[in-house]
Amino acid sequence: MKFAEEAGLLFENAGLTRMAGRLYGYLLVAEQEQVSFNALIQKLQASKSSISLSTRMLQQAMFIEAVTLPGDRKTYFRVRSNFMEMFQKSAAETARFKSLFGRALELRVDATDDVGKYLKEAHHFYSWIENQMPDLIERWKRERERL
Repeated sequence: MKFAEEAGLLFENAGLTRMAGRLYGYLLVAEQEQVSFNALIQKLQASKSSISLSTRMLQQAMFIEAVTLPGDRKTYFRVRSNFMEMFQKSAAETARFKSLFGRALELRVDATDDVGKYLKEAHHFYSWIENQMPDLIERWKRERERL
């Protein structure tokens, strides 16, 4: 449970909820590969609504997935097995932020003030990151094969 608390603080510092971090941290070290909704409530000593909100948030962010077992009506949750999907989602979000900053620059009357400078740098940075991602993915694939 100490690890779950550490994960909770990490998530909270990253702008997510502490409960989502606690839940994810717990799933990372749980003895079972998948954990039922009710077991999460008990283990994390949290309300149904808190666990429900956290599981939805973590599913949308592609940290976890819901699974069902044949003949069992319960819903179980587990860590997603393909973290590259999460990275690819992040790449798509990078493109959206680049677009947002670019559109804001187009709409600014004065792009020489502090906000304009921020937008120029942010747009350039997100463009740069977007251009680096395909190479990073390829480099990772080679590294993974090496492992």
